[in-house]
Amino acid sequence: MTEITSAIATFGLIPVIIAFFIYYTIASRKTQDKMQNDIREKNKETLDVIRQLIGRVSDGVSNVAENTKLVHTIEEEEENTKVNLSITQWLNKAVVDAGANHALYIVFHNGGRMNSNRYMQRMSISHESFDRYTTPLMQDLQNFPRTFLPVTIKEITETGHRYCDDVAELEDTDPNVFNLCSPRGIKSFIVQAVRTSSDKTNLGFVVLEFKNHTKVSKDKTIQKLVRDVAIKIGTALEITN
Repeated sequence: MTEITSAIATFGLIPVIIAFFIYYTIASRKTQDKMQNDIREKNKETLDVIRQLIGRVSDGVSNVAENTKLVHTIEEEEENTKVNLSITQWLNKAVVDAGANHALYIVFHNGGRMNSNRYMQRMSISHESFDRYTTPLMQDLQNFPRTFLPVTIKEITETGHRYCDDVAELEDTDPNVFNLCSPRGIKSFIVQAVRTSSDKTNLGFVVLEFKNHTKVSKDKTIQKLVRDVAIKIGTALEITN
């Protein structure tokens, strides 16, 4: 305040007022320019985010469109039919040769994406074979999360197989599998990973179930049988990709 009074005394009131308005105008312009720059930067950031989202949506739509397209070529239909029939025949033979009650091929697939953009790991029964005393499961176990079978997924990822001689022993260690098998009268089972021959990618797994206690962990014949089926399925699927 003292400085303003001194300036008025030295230069007069009018020059000081003019100088004040000039200073105010310059300061306002700088503030306005800064605000506009900030707005431009924020708009640029927003546009970048929008472009990224559009890109993700476009990629997702393209993938969904490709994976769910209804029109297939005659060659694709013939090849898929041939592979599907072959897998069913291999499972049918495995049930008979191993004295099993139920055989399944469970395939891994993508179940969409979470908010974090990570895709949800899911699996579905795509093929099964069963005797006349066994109820099929395919219609009930479709598109369910792989986390439903954490112990099985862990074992086949690490070793390629899982052997269970007595389902009753899983009541505490693997309740999901126990509750899946026990009500249906399953006493033993063997699981074998289905993998590509080139890079060993897990495509899913084959399961043989037994309603009689079976020492699958000791039976090399059954182990080789289910391993051969898994290799055949992996090879057939890899060739058609």
